[in-house]
Amino acid sequence: MAKKADNKKIIFLVALVFGVAAILMNLLPAITFKGTLLGVEATASFNGFQLMFGAEDVPAKADVAGIFSFNGTVSTKLVVTSLIAFILMVVGVVSAVLVKIINKKQQFLIKVIAAGALVAGAVLAIALTKATFVSANEIGDSAKDLYSLGIGAILSGAFAGIAGVGVLLS
Repeated sequence: MAKKADNKKIIFLVALVFGVAAILMNLLPAITFKGTLLGVEATASFNGFQLMFGAEDVPAKADVAGIFSFNGTVSTKLVVTSLIAFILMVVGVVSAVLVKIINKKQQFLIKVIAAGALVAGAVLAIALTKATFVSANEIGDSAKDLYSLGIGAILSGAFAGIAGVGVLLS
């Protein structure tokens, strides 16, 4: 019996680490832009926090036929889906911590809330971030294919999903 309790504690701690890591992955690029027009190759990356709150001076780089390169800035408007995903992940991690503080009768309910919030945040981070970024910034159909989901959004969603399942299993 003691072995099973130790395994559940380890699963819970691993789930918390993944939950915190999911939140920190918002520091990495969530949306990346890479496109070429008339020999000018432009790139830009927007991290999760820039998407959540909007940003004016996001660094961008343009390279003209490999001969001349210059740096500039671009901006983004608030992407509501990224903000909601972040809030859900924070609620999930806080609820998971509360699981160990409250009494036994309410633990299952709080576990379900924590797992649900983390999984919902994962789904929003992976499935809807690009679409809502494109619509929030009013990007046309011809340019929307130049934007792609970045590693930050993918890892954030994956870590949040793992954390949600881990909290439920603990």
